[in-house]
Amino acid sequence: MAKKQRVEEDSEPETDSEEEEQEDVTKLLEPFTKQQLISIIRSISTKNTEIISEIQQLADQNPSHLKLFIHGLALETTPDNLKQFFSSYGEIEDCNVVMDNKGKFLTSRRCYGFILYKHRKSVIKALKEPIKKIGNRITACNLSSSGPIHIPQWAIREEILQRKIFIGFQKWELLD
Repeated sequence: MAKKQRVEEDSEPETDSEEEEQEDVTKLLEPFTKQQLISIIRSISTKNTEIISEIQQLADQNPSHLKLFIHGLALETTPDNLKQFFSSYGEIEDCNVVMDNKGKFLTSRRCYGFILYKHRKSVIKALKEPIKKIGNRITACNLSSSGPIHIPQWAIREEILQRKIFIGFQKWELLD
């Protein structure tokens, strides 16, 4: 015959606070996607202003929030020219112009630059209009950490129209 086990009704499950380890937050957060983490932080930060100020303080110290990438520069652009143009948005810590001379032809050469601002507010001002006309070229700028930005078709067409000269209804004569 089956033995009856006596169950104590008053007994509680074994919970020793020493043995029970709190789950590591890092391990808990690792499986979440970037978008899910952003959503979690956004919802928490609306309830706690200390979190918002901490995030802003970290962003102000992080170079990825302070560095702009500018592409589509003219080949004759110098660091001084670039610094002079972007200094209207705020104090600049560093400025570099890179010329890619790998192409055989003048049209395949590229020129781009980097601006490192001292304050994040300057970056925000500069990025209000990411498409800028520097000299005679239409350029695009964005945070260097966010990857390349594409110049819209209307800007490309406007620049091309400024470069082309159309000559029509002309009678060409050959001179000896």
